[in-house]
Amino acid sequence: MELFFTKLKKFMVECKDLDNSKVAGYYRTIEQLNEKLKQLFEECDKYDFSFVFYDPPEGYYSYYEPERIVINFFEKGDGDSDPYEWNKELNFIYTIELSDDMRGSYCTCEETDTGFDYRHKCCGVGCDWYVPSVIVKRHETVAADSFDGYEKDMWRLQDNWNGDQNDSEAQQKEAHKRYIQEQIDRLNSQMQSLD
Repeated sequence: MELFFTKLKKFMVECKDLDNSKVAGYYRTIEQLNEKLKQLFEECDKYDFSFVFYDPPEGYYSYYEPERIVINFFEKGDGDSDPYEWNKELNFIYTIELSDDMRGSYCTCEETDTGFDYRHKCCGVGCDWYVPSVIVKRHETVAADSFDGYEKDMWRLQDNWNGDQNDSEAQQKEAHKRYIQEQIDRLNSQMQSLD
């Protein structure tokens, strides 16, 4: 746990992409989760790990794509090589999603109010503010592979796929025609029974 928080704090302080006015709040919120992060701490003790900041593309931020810190894990190094080599990367990562929840109501604080802070022009109690929020997730890769073959094999597969797709569309049209004919026959039969 201590190793994780030491490295996390160093990363957050040095990360130029993180909003400096929010870093302390995010860090403290992660500390509040320490009882729920035992598996993460165990894996940090067992493996080498590094942090990367992910910032969604400009204008892309939303609830579904928050800023996040990605924690990559690697097999323990032998001391002679770079511990963060891609071929030593393990099949899981953690992400710490960083967001802000709006709380409180419109600020109506005045200088004469108890606890008024002149720097922030607010008492800081009950007024609207952005509360730092974090979500910690573990992501595991179950399987990964690349196409086994040459480009010409892919061309052949694509041709067959397109043919299968055309056959499927023709079968759907025929099934639809049969369905319509069955409806016509049923309605004709009902019409004849009324005569």
